[in-house]
Amino acid sequence: MTLHRLTEEVTGPVLARVGDLLEVHVVENAGTGHLWEVARMPAGMVEVDAESLTGSAAPGAASLRVFTVRADAAGRGQLRLELRRPWEDEPLRAVTWAVTVAD
Repeated sequence: MTLHRLTEEVTGPVLARVGDLLEVHVVENAGTGHLWEVARMPAGMVEVDAESLTGSAAPGAASLRVFTVRADAAGRGQLRLELRRPWEDEPLRAVTWAVTVAD
């Protein structure tokens, strides 16, 4: 099993194998109402965890959101995260990774 770490700055194609984990690190500021969510997941991949890690105790400080996704089956598709307020239709930002999972 390999752990692939993805960020907003690392958006190139991802080549993984069945059983690998993808750990996606994105920065959010929940105080503004903008939260990251998984908008699209390739078939054969499963979200296994999502957590927020606070960088500072200061009010309004940004935090790190970490999504962990496991490749359960071979295939290809796009993993897309969107930074949005739940009550708005359009995301503030989005990031997409092309993912290929081999046996």
